[in-house]
Amino acid sequence: MTINMLNLTKLNILDMTESEDDYRFLVETSIPPTYCPKCGTVSNLYKHGKKDQLFFDLPMHAKRVGIFVKRQRYKCRECNETFFEDLSDMDESRSVTKRLIKWIEQSSLKKTFTSIAEEIGINEKTVRNIFNDYITELESLLGRHSIFLDYD
Repeated sequence: MTINMLNLTKLNILDMTESEDDYRFLVETSIPPTYCPKCGTVSNLYKHGKKDQLFFDLPMHAKRVGIFVKRQRYKCRECNETFFEDLSDMDESRSVTKRLIKWIEQSSLKKTFTSIAEEIGINEKTVRNIFNDYITELESLLGRHSIFLDYD
């Protein structure tokens, strides 16, 4: 069954295609929102269109993985604001899964940015930006927890 292939429990797999180099999954969220994230109103929402978004994930079986999310948009009857359902496993600013970011952080210490980008099907600049954010985070952690050694 394809559901175990992604191991993202908040997504239901609707379809999967496989080519020589890629897996492509069509998914939707498994749990609709129960409240408006803008005003907090409970259960006063209605569906207000859909948008397909592509996110990249960890390579699988030496193939690139793309996840097309059929993302539902909602409108709140209370505050009239619209919003998309939450994708807690995704980094929306980079169109990748959060676990892919962790993988890129570790891989970029051993491989070139270009080779990583080709392996997962994203832009080399995205890999570089993820790496730079990771280094900034590590430097911040080291700055807060620095140990001063005395070499007398």
